[in-house]
Amino acid sequence: MPGISINLISANKPYGLLLTWLLLLLFSGQTFAWYDNTWHYRISINVPAGSSVNSTIKVDVDFAAQLTTLGVTGSFDINSPRIVRSDDLSLVTNQEYTDAIYAGGTDSTANNRGEIRFILQDAGATTYYLYFDTVANGPKATNSQSKINGNFEADITGTVTPNSWAAASRSDANMDLQIRPAETVSVSDTSSGTLPATVNTNGNPNTGKYSYLLGFRSKSDATAASNTNATITRTIKIPATNPGNLTIKIKPEGWDSGRNQDLSNYDFLQVRLLDTSNSDELLVVVGPSLNNYATCPFSPNYNTSPATNTTSGFGPYNYWDNGTDSNNHTLGMTSTFNRGREPWISCSAGLATVAGKTVKLEIRMNVINEYRSWFLLDDLEWSVKSASLGAPQAVPAVAPPATGFNAFETATAANSISGVLKTKIAGTAFNFDVVALTSSPATVLTSFTGTVKVELVDGRGVSCTTNTALQTVTASYTFAATEQGRHTFSGVSQAQAYPDALVRISYPANAPTVVACSTDHFAIRPASFIAAASDINWVSAGTTRSLNASSATATPTHKAGQPFTLVATAYNSLGAVTSGYNGTPRANFNNCVLPASGCVGGAFNAGTFVVNNGVATSVTAQYSEVGVINATIKDSDFAIIDASDGSTLSERTITSPIFTIGRFVPDYFDVTINTPVFAPSCNTFTYIGQPIKFATAPEASISAKNNSGVVTQNYTGSLWKINPSDTTYGITPSYSEAAQPLMVLNTSLPTIIDNGDGTGRLNFADTTSNILAITRSAPINEFNAEIALSFTLQDTDAVQVANINGGAGVNPVGFGAASTGNGISFTGGNKAQRWGRLVLGNAYGSELVALSVPLFTEYFNGSSFISNTSDNCTTLTLSSQLALSNPVTNSGATKAGNAVMTIAPSGTSQASLANATLLNGVAGLNFSAPGAGNTGYIDISGNFAGMPWLLFDWDNDGVQDNSPSAKATFGIYKGNSKQIYLREVY
Repeated sequence: MPGISINLISANKPYGLLLTWLLLLLFSGQTFAWYDNTWHYRISINVPAGSSVNSTIKVDVDFAAQLTTLGVTGSFDINSPRIVRSDDLSLVTNQEYTDAIYAGGTDSTANNRGEIRFILQDAGATTYYLYFDTVANGPKATNSQSKINGNFEADITGTVTPNSWAAASRSDANMDLQIRPAETVSVSDTSSGTLPATVNTNGNPNTGKYSYLLGFRSKSDATAASNTNATITRTIKIPATNPGNLTIKIKPEGWDSGRNQDLSNYDFLQVRLLDTSNSDELLVVVGPSLNNYATCPFSPNYNTSPATNTTSGFGPYNYWDNGTDSNNHTLGMTSTFNRGREPWISCSAGLATVAGKTVKLEIRMNVINEYRSWFLLDDLEWSVKSASLGAPQAVPAVAPPATGFNAFETATAANSISGVLKTKIAGTAFNFDVVALTSSPATVLTSFTGTVKVELVDGRGVSCTTNTALQTVTASYTFAATEQGRHTFSGVSQAQAYPDALVRISYPANAPTVVACSTDHFAIRPASFIAAASDINWVSAGTTRSLNASSATATPTHKAGQPFTLVATAYNSLGAVTSGYNGTPRANFNNCVLPASGCVGGAFNAGTFVVNNGVATSVTAQYSEVGVINATIKDSDFAIIDASDGSTLSERTITSPIFTIGRFVPDYFDVTINTPVFAPSCNTFTYIGQPIKFATAPEASISAKNNSGVVTQNYTGSLWKINPSDTTYGITPSYSEAAQPLMVLNTSLPTIIDNGDGTGRLNFADTTSNILAITRSAPINEFNAEIALSFTLQDTDAVQVANINGGAGVNPVGFGAASTGNGISFTGGNKAQRWGRLVLGNAYGSELVALSVPLFTEYFNGSSFISNTSDNCTTLTLSSQLALSNPVTNSGATKAGNAVMTIAPSGTSQASLANATLLNGVAGLNFSAPGAGNTGYIDISGNFAGMPWLLFDWDNDGVQDNSPSAKATFGIYKGNSKQIYLREVY
């Protein structure tokens, strides 16, 4: 309070607090501004004039003395110090309290005093505030503001990259690069052969508990002549005015050396400021280039030559600029720099040349060849301004009675007496404001400083007072006067879900006389659902199998339209099940996974959910199509109580992540088969054993359907699983005949046609190929053929046929039915099968006339062979199927061979003969007259192996495999040789 000095009476005595408050009211209504009333004490920090933004402000504080001044007993909370800017509202961005440093030196820890440092954010002579507290007032969390950490106190032993530093790196893993505590270390290096080889070094920090070690101490540089280095960096901002200096404390130690202005030989330390954009060097604080080894020794020794009695050099441990075993200090260093008395050395540089710039501070240790050398670093600081402390103050408190309270969103306008509480998420911290109210008229009671108890209660009870408590937000909170009767409760988190909740405020906190609830009810909803689909098998719901197959070949599979299980578990944001969820979720089809393109979205029905302890289960979910889908499960009604308070639909809705359901397959196949027709060899019959072709080829039309009988249009492409060649579920045609075995001549698998819409066809044959023949053995009577074709239809997912030609039907699917006399028809309705043979008979006659030789077909009628006068179809190629041989005649001549074979009635010569088609079963085979004197015979041998259905057992060996043969005789064995011609007339 400007111009007023108030000596506060002990904050533990209510009279003192009341007096303080009354005094504050006395002076024109002025009151303390107070950053946070959960901190009970503060001290003003008086920043001196001339301090510019980005200066480092440093001040020592004895908190025990400050508490004594306030008359407060209790233990100082070491985590409580907070530096607040001059507006008394904002925390300083970069600040730290160091317990182990006080008055510029190392101080005992836990003695309630230390050093405060912060980076100034407001220029000029300003007042900042240091807030602090005792443990009894509630332990405070560790200060989360960024540290300055130039003294390396914000870390623990072994830290490589110090807190608030940007980076640390080394080119050799053997280099030491870490925070170190106070320690004495024995270090040996015999590589130079120069004594002393072992030294006990003092590793105590300059101030505090820690310093930073950089270089080779635990191991020697083993990289020969190559350069190794270790670096730590950070970015700092230099004040634009009065930038002051940058200072760092260094302690050089080791057996190696460097020299002024030499950046290429042996070991040295560099501390410099670099341009952040291009790393150009802006300022050097420590390093050979400054030519100041005597005042800021950048290496453990000076000179790169071996040491002598008069010349310093590398090898001896910390001989600085001395000759071997001498203290002459040729560069003018003081005797305190002798070996074994390594001091902390302060090196600094003015910052005027980099004023107002943001620069990269780099500390680099450069090492070349063999020996151990290292630095300890401590107490880096820049642009330091010392500040002074004002008198300590305690938070004012007053507690006039309140007549009511309300609670609402923190964003509600100032001076509001009512407002809404929007939907909250279980497990996620939220804030709300509690306001103290007057009555008649209701206004904010700005003077309220009482202590209240705040709870969350179930809003479904009978009254505010008796409603079931869900959570105690605070058992005791005291309003600060600066809060003007309104306080924000932040970080409130309720792990459970409730569709209706209220905030209840009780005053006083103990034995309350006023109990009030928020006027607005609100919901605490689950953070999300975790949803999954499952079944027990592909037609039944259950939880045995997870339905999350996502590829065209993945399993398990579930039949389209058959019930499966959906489970949606409500979780809070901490990953725990919210057993209080009792809503009604809904499932939404999101998109197709398979097929990836051209997908027809099916009907997705989540069924009816039953909720138990936060787990919603439906065992009646269905999806009507084939493929794989993504879905989500949502509930927009659980938080319906907030529908009119500004809570958006998105804020009120519980949603699951997108999850995969699949793979769905057809429930069954509908098959429609055509009526195939065989083509007989002749119009009225077919010889047994003769190949049969189709006049109309068999074809099956297939429709993949769901459980409701609707075609699953996505059953196509990679999801079409009917594969005739599959080794397990292939489609093999099977022919059968009612009474006789068959020879299947064409074993080709059916060809498949995918129509691209859930339907397709199977084509089992064509009309040009020989398909089968009835097996030919011993002669049997003529019979009507009853030939059937059947196949088993199932795809590689084991989906099978359920309907055939519009009626219920299962595998096998058949064309015709051999067993019932309804085999596949033949063209013209003819099914006659005849056991046939081709007959070639002997003939004789005059050499002067043509000779007819019998060549005809017969069939067996059950008792004998009879001429097959119906055969007008058999075609013979006699030029190749008949062989003639001409034996010697009785006169020794071969004249009978002059006879020429012809086919009646044309008389075509043998030379031009191609084939002959039987007429009424007869070939009409003739030989021309050989002429006078040309007597003899011709042996005729048939070769009808290509027509096995017309062969016969002519040699009586029991096998029907012979072609017929005969003899044609001319002019012999005819009686009187002088008789020229004999004709019988009837």
